[in-house]
This record gives sequence, C-alpha cells and structure tokens, in this order.
Amino acid sequence: MAVSELQVQTALKELVDPNTRKDYVSTKSARNIKIDGGAVSVDILLGYPAQSQLATIKQQVEDKLKSIDGVTSATANVGFKIVSHSVQRGVKLIPESLEDTYAALKPHFDALHNDC
Repeated sequence: MAVSELQVQTALKELVDPNTRKDYVSTKSARNIKIDGGAVSVDILLGYPAQSQLATIKQQVEDKLKSIDGVTSATANVGFKIVSHSVQRGVKLIPESLEDTYAALKPHFDALHNDC
C-alpha cells in the first residue's frame, strides 16, 4: 500500500510539541513532506530556540512516521528559525546598550534626586 501525505499529516497531528503543547501540523511547523515509495521525509521548523531539544524531537517524529503502514524509512529534518516582529506604532524600542539605557533613565533619576 502506498503511503499518502494525508497519512503523514494525520500522524504528525498526533505528536505534540513539548514546548508549545500543540501539534506540528496546526502550528505549520511540519513542512516539505516528501514521499518516495516507502521513504518519507519531513522538515520541522520550530519558531523558538530549541537547540537542546532538536535530537529528541527528530527521534519522536521519525518514530511516529515509521509507525505508518508502508513506511520503510523516515527522515525528519528539525530546525528552528526566530522571526523578529515589527514594533507597534507608538511603542518605543528598548535601548540596545547600557549607555542608551543610562541616557534614557538619567533625567528620571536626576528628577528624583532633586526632589529629595
């Protein structure tokens, strides 16, 4: 029996990411599903830093894929990518250095000191 992408997605929906507590399909972490006969590969792209957990997640995904009828080999390429977001209008950026932080807070400290 040939393995289908639907079978792979269904299996991945049963796996829960230990950090987000959501499955890899609904979070769109599972990508690039490839099926070649009984060989299945999938990319799992996490949206948070997970270097220490990549091997564990890779093993869990590969074990789950191997449990599908007809799968003879499974490969999970697991990585992460942090996407920066733009700042909301009207919200000031956090200063990047201690000098900037000091410069930003100095007038407030001076005002407090003058009140004493």
